[in-house]
Amino acid sequence: MEFRRVQETGGGTFIVSLPKEWAARNSIRRGSVVAVHEQPDGRLLIDPAYERPAQPTETVVEYPAKADHIAWAIIGAYLGGYDVIRVQGEKRIAPDDRELIARTIRRLVGLEIIDEDACSISAQCILDPSLLAPRKILRRMSVITGSMQEEAMASILENDGQLARSVISRDDEVDRLYFLAVRLLRSAVLSSRLASEFDISPISCLDYRVAAHLIESIGDYSVQIAERAVTMPKQGIPGELEPPLRALSEMLSKMQDLAVGSLLTERPLLSMKMELHEQVRSLSSELIEKLDLLNGAIARQPESLIPQVSGVSSLL
Repeated sequence: MEFRRVQETGGGTFIVSLPKEWAARNSIRRGSVVAVHEQPDGRLLIDPAYERPAQPTETVVEYPAKADHIAWAIIGAYLGGYDVIRVQGEKRIAPDDRELIARTIRRLVGLEIIDEDACSISAQCILDPSLLAPRKILRRMSVITGSMQEEAMASILENDGQLARSVISRDDEVDRLYFLAVRLLRSAVLSSRLASEFDISPISCLDYRVAAHLIESIGDYSVQIAERAVTMPKQGIPGELEPPLRALSEMLSKMQDLAVGSLLTERPLLSMKMELHEQVRSLSSELIEKLDLLNGAIARQPESLIPQVSGVSSLL
């Protein structure tokens, strides 16, 4: 850290000189324009590259490797903010691996294959992050996972396998939005310019990153509930279990709306959320008590839902 003395000109303007070594490293000359960002804590951040076009960053994923390693290496590079991801091998990429690579790339918003040959596949992210908004992505994720939870519970109550399969199919879209949100938030932490365009602070980036993971997990729990509906016996669940299950689903939806709305508007609603948590616990206990009075596979089916329902509640 360096300390600089503030000087004042005759006209009342305050001046602070820039470190010479820093200016040389960043090609700052007389007449260069730098951006000055005021931070929420009162600090000033100087951006020397404000007018320079960002250079695309590139990384290489080595081939061959285990199939799941290739997929997660590509996803990791995408989340890390790389613009160009190249899978490169010394030998021909096997057809099955080529299909896996293409399928993984299709899971990532904005990533497109731009070049390929027998031994390599190159993909580039064509998104302009400044045109996207993390808040809108989180809200969209919440809308999708909220409807997934409601319809997963409905598929149980109505013994509707087709509705359950629809819930399961939507999980891929939630994953795509989650990966995009992580990429944007990480980029905002590394770029004050982008954070300014998003109108988001570093601490909000952390909060949104945690929230994105929790919202994505609600989608995973909803899939687990829907999978129960697919394998449920034809006779469905006992009628006396429907009211508490419907009430649970409605309360979980309300909790999610309150939690996400509170985060995005920065208006804490802790007392109301805690009250709803207590109601969810009470209903869960009521369900378990009723299940104790029932016998057979039909009774055991809803009981197996309690961990998933409790899991959704714990995330909110």
